[in-house]
Amino acid sequence: MIRDVADVTLGDRLHARRATLRAVAIGPTIRDASVLFAQGPPPEILPGIDGVAGIADLKARRVHFNFMERTLSWE
Repeated sequence: MIRDVADVTLGDRLHARRATLRAVAIGPTIRDASVLFAQGPPPEILPGIDGVAGIADLKARRVHFNFMERTLSWE
């Protein structure tokens, strides 16, 4: 469920919509997440990329990527 939707502008050039997604699950953690929805680049610029996630909402000090096992963890 999406709530608290508002239009925002970042740096005079990036126009987006800010919203809160309820009960987002990232690994074992479930919490509400603040997100920005913005127009992405053409598919040939970032093929296969559906979106970008920042780590600030995880309150992470470290992020671990295991590309062989395709896992992400944080502390």
